[in-house]
Amino acid sequence: MPAEEGDGTSCRIHADRATSFSARAELLDSERDANRFAWGLPNARSLDVGIEGSIGDRRASTHFACEPALSLTRSGKFGSLEIGLISVPDEEKARNALPGRLREFPAFAERELRCAGGSAGR
Repeated sequence: MPAEEGDGTSCRIHADRATSFSARAELLDSERDANRFAWGLPNARSLDVGIEGSIGDRRASTHFACEPALSLTRSGKFGSLEIGLISVPDEEKARNALPGRLREFPAFAERELRCAGGSAGR
């Protein structure tokens, strides 16, 4: 069964006993909606993951095509992916790990959102 707009999933990742991250994937009806995850990231900079990946001080986000457009007037669906720091004893080390964490999770997001494209992270 295809996922619907707003469907999503999240998880908490424990890297060790003291460090944890959150991962959130959500299906959206337009690329404009997907871009909202990058808005407001403090000190955001570009990150080469998915479409318009970005990273801020405590979280990183990207989006990817999930379902192709059905016509010129009906856009495709997009998946958004966000990774955030939850509990970190070494803030700098954890921030440096965010790009790698974001690169690890596109396949998870595609699977959980039941995407047809298989293009996340590329």
